[in-house]
Amino acid sequence: MVSDVAGPVRMFIGGGWAAAASGATSMAMSPATGESLGPVPEGDREDARRALDAAAVAFPSWSGATPFDRARLLHRIGEVCARRRDELARTLTLDQGKPLRAEAYEEVDELIAFWHLAAEDAVRLEGVIPPSSFADKRVLVMRRARGPIGVITPWNWPYTMPAELIAPALACGNTAVWATRSPGTPRRPEWPSSARPGPACRWRGARLAKHSCSKWGATARSS
Repeated sequence: MVSDVAGPVRMFIGGGWAAAASGATSMAMSPATGESLGPVPEGDREDARRALDAAAVAFPSWSGATPFDRARLLHRIGEVCARRRDELARTLTLDQGKPLRAEAYEEVDELIAFWHLAAEDAVRLEGVIPPSSFADKRVLVMRRARGPIGVITPWNWPYTMPAELIAPALACGNTAVWATRSPGTPRRPEWPSSARPGPACRWRGARLAKHSCSKWGATARSS
């Protein structure tokens, strides 16, 4: 029954759950029955600015955390998604109309995998030591986080498309602001506090993770 869908949905900004600053909401509707799934906040420019400011403030501490600390928190998200697999799949079907067994569970399983993949790649990003043109100097190239990123995703893969981008970005030390483009996308169960990735909350493997970092070079004298 539609009445079993999780409770009020809010936006996660600056480490806490919040309604839209204007108080505006819209109703998520079941595409199969037309029944209401409940209200979702209608964020506006003020909410976007709040999220961008929060991501900028969080960036120094998140990027300064060790890759192993970031990996541990990303793994935690994957673990919570796995525990809530049935709930996530059912909510996806109610909200979007995807067949439960044929597509919804598959997307949730991909979501879980993306977070664990990002966590493992976080501890495998490496720099390089290219040849130096000076005999007494050594060149080091390190990967550094770029900063806060913005992600806007469409309606058709509401779990996996944001995870593909946000998970590797967080793994590399970036913070993120995420919004959906379509008013009907989507109504998700809220994450419990144990799943929140520290300062923030498409994935195609290590290549995308590397693109979430910038290269930073330094020249040092050999000892």
